[in-house]
This record gives sequence, structure tokens and C-alpha cells, in this order.
Amino acid sequence: MYVYSSLPICRLHICLKNPIQPSPLNCVPIRHIPTYLTSTHHKYIANMGSFISKAKSTSKSSSPATESKMSAFTHLPAAQTSFKPPLIANENAFLGDVATSTDATAPISAGFYRLEKGTPLVYEYTYHEMKIIVDGEFDISDETGQKVHAVKGDVFYFPKGSKITFTTETFGLGFFVGQRKEGTA
Repeated sequence: MYVYSSLPICRLHICLKNPIQPSPLNCVPIRHIPTYLTSTHHKYIANMGSFISKAKSTSKSSSPATESKMSAFTHLPAAQTSFKPPLIANENAFLGDVATSTDATAPISAGFYRLEKGTPLVYEYTYHEMKIIVDGEFDISDETGQKVHAVKGDVFYFPKGSKITFTTETFGLGFFVGQRKEGTA
């Protein structure tokens, strides 16, 4: 039996299945010790008492109401086909956020970028972004001379500070996740 501690340390678990890579999936919280544990297991847990007390006393205290409060996930059905991003540049570049985290210190925003045939878009990233091409095609290049003809399924990482040129002979649609606040692209 092994102890697994998720952050913060006050959440200790007993790992019964996989001692090599303990995780919440194969561990049970100590406060919910199953009745099927043997007396040997109970002795082991009892001997850990002082460690658990110390760990709990060094972490922030929280009320049961705070611990049980969970955020619900967000579902955007058929967003790829139903969401129409607004025009952001030239006559042919559209971008819109569909979801943004509520984390004030490290916000992330996700949405769709669509480019139609016409004026190339040159964009300098002031944040880190990941993008997957979900439809159509793009020709993507940067200031280092790297050029890629991107098609559905291609994934890109654009580091903060990179200057990227997007163009297409038809159209392209990408889904992005950027480390930025909503509406700051």
C-alpha cells in the first residue's frame, strides 16, 4: 500500500492498485477508507496518523462546502458549424472566442479562426497559442523562413513573439487555444 498526495497536500490517498504510478484513478481518499482493507492496512494507516496531521495542519483550511463546490463543464454543441466568428482584419479574416477560463492569473481562451481567399493575414503573437486545422487549408509561414501547407488535422504551436503569415487559396478553419484573456487576440 502506498500514499498518493495530490496538491494541496491535505488530500491524501491510499493507493491499492498501482504503486509504481499512483494516481487518483487507482487510489482512494484516506477520509473514505474502504471496509475491505485488512487489519494490517489499518495499522499502516494508523501509523501514518502523525504524518497526516502534520500535512493537514500545514495546508490551508477549507470548509466542507468549499471542498465540495465544483465547476460544471461547458458544452457548445456543433460549435464548429454553428459559431460564426466576427470579421477581425482585412475583408477575409474572422476570429472569435467561444470559451474562456475564469483563472485570473493564467487565463486561456479558445475559439475559431477562419480565413477566406484574399489578403494574407500577418499576425504577431503576444501570447502562446495552439491551433488545429479543422477544415479547409492554410499556407502558414513565419519570419524564420519555415513554410507549411496546413490541412485538416494538422496541429501548430505558435510561441509568444512569433510573427506568422496565414494565407489560403480557398478557405481555412482552425480551432485555437491561446494563453490570453477573452477578446484580446
